[in-house]
Amino acid sequence: MRDNGEIAIVVCKEYQNRHTGRRCVLNMLKLAKEKGMNKVKANIYSSNKQSQTMFQSIGFVKTEEEWYESVSYTHLTLPTSDLV
Repeated sequence: MRDNGEIAIVVCKEYQNRHTGRRCVLNMLKLAKEKGMNKVKANIYSSNKQSQTMFQSIGFVKTEEEWYESVSYTHLTLPTSDLV
């Protein structure tokens, strides 16, 4: 996670579809919340529909062609049992 709230992840094929990316992003949202950041953003290629769907399912919204932001995480109670 960068100081400007930009996050990025890459999940190897063998670990995809196991909620690995979701857990990583939730951990990053937890860290952002602890740091008092008011927004987190991610650049997701337009061809990466699976990643777009995952980010949107946890509250990110599309703000530009390949940019997604989450500002609603600050009030979330993020699950700790599911985080690594």
